Amino acid sequence: KKKKIIIFFFFFFFGESYPTTSGEEIVKSFQPYNLFMSALPGWAEAFKNFYGERFFEIERYMFSSETISVEHLRKLCQDSKFAQDVKRMDANLLQRIKGQDHFIDVSDFESPEDFVERGIGFYAENDGEVIGAAYSSLVCSTSIEVSLFVADEHRRQGLATALSANLVRWCFENNMDAHWDAANLESCKLAEKLGYTSQGTYQAYFLKPQK
Repeated sequence: KKKKIIIFFFFFFFGESYPTTSGEEIVKSFQPYNLFMSALPGWAEAFKNFYGERFFEIERYMFSSETISVEHLRKLCQDSKFAQDVKRMDANLLQRIKGQDHFIDVSDFESPEDFVERGIGFYAENDGEVIGAAYSSLVCSTSIEVSLFVADEHRRQGLATALSANLVRWCFENNMDAHWDAANLESCKLAEKLGYTSQGTYQAYFLKPQK
C-alpha cells in the first residue's frame, strides 16, 4: 500500500516502494513549494525522473530545546525595541487575512477560532500591515512547530528575535515544547540566540514551480 502523511508543507511517504499506478498518481499530483521525505529510495528517484531539476535535495537543521532558559527568553522580550509592538494573534487578525496569499498560514487548523483555541502566535504591524509573525503552524498536546516570517524590509532589526522569543517563552511558561527546524543558517543563528542547541542535519527534497 502507498501512504502519505501531510503535515503543513511536509509530505512523508511510506509503504511499498514506487512504482505502481497509485504511486504515479501521487507523484504527478505533488504541488510546488512542498517538502518531501521518504525512507524508501524509490520515491525520491521517481520524483527526480518526473520533475527533473525542479525536484532537488536540501539540507535541514535540527535543534533541541533542552537548554532553553525561560529567564533568558524573558530578558530578550523585555530588552527588545519591539517589546511594545508584539501582539498575540487573535481571531480578528486571522479573519482579516483569511483567503489572502499571506505568510501566516494556519490552514492546518479548522478555523481562526480553532487556531485561537489550540494554537498560539505573535505578530507585529506597521501602519496596519502585518510585517512579521511567529506562530504554531502545527500543534499537539505537548508541543508546537515554530513558523516564523518577517517582511524583507523589516529584517535584521531584531523583530524576528522579539517575535520568536515571545512565542517560545509562552510555550515553556505553559508546559509546551517549541520545536525548531531550520532551513538556513540565519534561522540556525536565531535558534541558538534563543537558547536552542544544534542536533545535526537531515536531508529533504523540495519541488520548485515551473517557470
